[in-house]
Amino acid sequence: MAGYSSYKHSKIDWLGDIPSHWDTIPLRYTALGKGCTFIDGDWIESKNISTEGIKYLTTGNIGPGYYKEQGSGYITEETFKELNCTDVFPGDLLISRLNEPIARTCIVPDLDTRIVTAVDNVIYRPNANICDKRYVCYWLNNAKLTEHANVIARGATMHRISRTMLGHLPVLLPPLGEQKAIADYLDAECKKIDDLIKKEEKRVQLIEETKLSIITKAITKGLNESAIMKDSGVPWVGLVPNSWVRHRIKYDLTRSAAGVWGDEEKGNDDDIVCYRIADYDYSRGILDNDSPTIRNIPTKERQGRLLRHGDLLIEKSGGGDVWPVGRVVRYNYEIEAVCSNFIHSVTVDKRKIDQDFLYYYFRFLYANKVNLLYFNQTTGIQNLKVSAYLSQSLYAPELDEQKEIVEYLNKKCDSYDIAINKANHQIDLLKEYKQSLITEVVTGKRKVC
Repeated sequence: MAGYSSYKHSKIDWLGDIPSHWDTIPLRYTALGKGCTFIDGDWIESKNISTEGIKYLTTGNIGPGYYKEQGSGYITEETFKELNCTDVFPGDLLISRLNEPIARTCIVPDLDTRIVTAVDNVIYRPNANICDKRYVCYWLNNAKLTEHANVIARGATMHRISRTMLGHLPVLLPPLGEQKAIADYLDAECKKIDDLIKKEEKRVQLIEETKLSIITKAITKGLNESAIMKDSGVPWVGLVPNSWVRHRIKYDLTRSAAGVWGDEEKGNDDDIVCYRIADYDYSRGILDNDSPTIRNIPTKERQGRLLRHGDLLIEKSGGGDVWPVGRVVRYNYEIEAVCSNFIHSVTVDKRKIDQDFLYYYFRFLYANKVNLLYFNQTTGIQNLKVSAYLSQSLYAPELDEQKEIVEYLNKKCDSYDIAINKANHQIDLLKEYKQSLITEVVTGKRKVC
């Protein structure tokens, strides 16, 4: 790895030595216009979110170095004028002050609409006379700066960096021509990496589609290819084996409860694990327990909500364009816990239906977009009408045959999950390499021009 001919200490402990001809300058001094370091986003309440109009970007639309398209919603022209909102323009940099990674930044693309942004984002327009916006975007997303920003951010449940602290973040600036050359190099190299990532993501998508087609066939047609069939009367199910019996999902449950969020952790007996949508490992249909959230929820509020091993957790609020609300996973732990208010949990009556059979049936419904028929989206947040969703019919065989189908699907899905995990591991390695490359180049550890 080729470096520069000489280095000097940056006088910033976490940054260390930098090329001798590079300078450091606070971010607030790199902005366009005097006294115009950042332009604040707008405080827009959920009641003002619409389904069309002016595009409203939240922190969720900002990836580290790239724009993420998801269903953040719109506001009307009337709301824009009433709230005196600020326009965001293509080419602006958006910086998120909220949640990890703190200070992640993207360049706003041309979205063919007017744009506004949320209050936890700031609009940043760098002075083109001293810095290249692409270089600054790479700098703000490098691993060293991200780590520092996360350390100085504040907040117990949601990390946030103040505008003042954001303005004090250092920017390491080579001469302008060198910045542009570095940005050109990283654009080209990151595109190669991104293309490889997309290839692996496509592989995951194809495996998932194959997996879901197997689930669909087994959960609606069974394993007996020669079975006599009958019409189920359910459009998305079609023909089912003649011996299968019609069930109503809600009558196959012994418990059905909305989640609860409670208060921040207090270190007393009311603290309890509270699982969120962020803990969903949807591909495997289980929860990720690497970093569970602790919330303070009194005993009376837990009644009827405590999770039991094998419970199904239905995503009832949130979602987006890529992953609409309605995903279901299984509760796969024995610890005392509840789920958040964006989740609805159910306990299956094992005398009537196998819990994994019902889980696979929910996977079938989601894959065939049946959940979209049960939406209530009056704001930017998708909501699933859970009561109506659980009133659906399903056809199922006797319990012994259900278990045979589940055993078959578990084995099949395990083999596909191995392939998916392998591809996802490759994606993670590529992302790590990309992050390492960006950090080495913008901190002067690797010379590219």
